[in-house]
Amino acid sequence: TGPLQVVAGTEVRFVVGNGDPIGHELIVGPPEVHARHASGTHAAHGAVPGEVSVAPGAEGVTTFVFDAPGTVEYACHLAGHYDYGMHGEIEVVPA
Repeated sequence: TGPLQVVAGTEVRFVVGNGDPIGHELIVGPPEVHARHASGTHAAHGAVPGEVSVAPGAEGVTTFVFDAPGTVEYACHLAGHYDYGMHGEIEVVPA
């Protein structure tokens, strides 16, 4: 598949299904958000837009507003998951 694209100003609802026998998370945001999560200081997510923890066999939901044109990363920062390729980018294009 090609890169994901979103028009600036759009709020996206992410519905994340986890079919694995281990937990995952979806973190969407700017580099400083990912730097904080890469350090592993947040064990569970759900109250902050763009952050959701998803238990094995469960589904999680979060929303994120893509305010400005540019590139926004999404990732799972649980131990080793980022290195396994659980990350990508969303291109935010002008309205």
